[in-house]
Amino acid sequence: MKKLILIAFVLWSIFIFTGCSKSGNGELVGVQNRPKWREAQPYGMVFVRKGSFNIGPSDQDASTAGIPTKTVSQEAFWMDDTEITNNEYRQFVSWVKDSIARKMLGDTLSRVFNH
Repeated sequence: MKKLILIAFVLWSIFIFTGCSKSGNGELVGVQNRPKWREAQPYGMVFVRKGSFNIGPSDQDASTAGIPTKTVSQEAFWMDDTEITNNEYRQFVSWVKDSIARKMLGDTLSRVFNH
């Protein structure tokens, strides 16, 4: 019985020590050789890359001397490729307001009846 326990302990020790050495000296390194992740382009959207621009008076404005300019950075984002008017947006809101109200009312009622 002692030999069986000794063999089990030795095998367990080998398993533990060899398992740790494969991950970069015990550091968490993640899954290796994964393909690069790419975000799919949403339908009807355009990707606007990140960039920076200056806010404030330009060098040509003599009347605004002494006012500093500021550089502002903007992260990348997706934007709809089609412009819409305020009236078109108002029509969209009118179409979806009943479904939003129904969802909010359903969430409220489910919380009441489930507790």
